[in-house]
Amino acid sequence: MSQLNGEFAMKKFDLHVHTVPTISDSQFDFDFGTLKEYVNSLHIDCIAITNHNTFDLAQFCYISENLGILVLPGIEINLEGGHLLLISNNDELIDFNQKCDKVNALIHTVDDYITVSQLKQIFTKCQTIY
Repeated sequence: MSQLNGEFAMKKFDLHVHTVPTISDSQFDFDFGTLKEYVNSLHIDCIAITNHNTFDLAQFCYISENLGILVLPGIEINLEGGHLLLISNNDELIDFNQKCDKVNALIHTVDDYITVSQLKQIFTKCQTIY
């Protein structure tokens, strides 16, 4: 964290951004210009793209390359007992995309979910899964 005039500078993160409509969402049309306006108007420093049970690698790369802020890859997983936001770093996007495809293959309806055991099997590198 950086200091500004002896005080810590706060950073604004939105770690729950949807860009792809899924069965778990109300219908919407994603517009990059609207996302850019949102980020700029609120002076957001970082976002995570966390669509329901899916990850769109091509769209993520476009947003990341053109938004002008840090964009993290993520997924909102229908997990037994609720939803889990799983956010990754940007250095293993192909691997992350393949893991997200496995989640997507298991979720066919709004009521479907994966178990914690399945989550651990898919995302074996997660540091903290209880």
